[in-house]
Amino acid sequence: MSVGAEGPPPGVLLIDDDAVLLDVLAEVFAAERYRVACVSDLAAAVAVLAEQRFAAIVTDTMTSPWNASLPAIGQLRKAAPATPIVLFTGYAEAAELDLEEAGLAAVWHKPVDLDEVLRSLQGVLRADPTGRSGS
Repeated sequence: MSVGAEGPPPGVLLIDDDAVLLDVLAEVFAAERYRVACVSDLAAAVAVLAEQRFAAIVTDTMTSPWNASLPAIGQLRKAAPATPIVLFTGYAEAAELDLEEAGLAAVWHKPVDLDEVLRSLQGVLRADPTGRSGS
């Protein structure tokens, strides 16, 4: 299920304040030949996005109430307009989100099956041809 060998590996920016989860996801994505960068907050993510391009952004910026996260997603969208954003959350309210309106490519609900996450990420990358950056 790993990424194809042609060209540089696609980059994934992971944003989560849970260091353990960040480490697990980084290991899983790296094992599948994704180039991974990890940050723990929105400010760090915006700074990294100013310097590097990624094929996808995976973020756990969901707060309660769920709609309080939309400005954070808007900041990510502004920093990386063509990059698909995946919300990774434990809040059930996220099911109410209109993905297009929220600027999201997908929502992953915690807890997740890691194989399902990898399949979903591959689908997100296939659906957005602008996300091939990898640099």
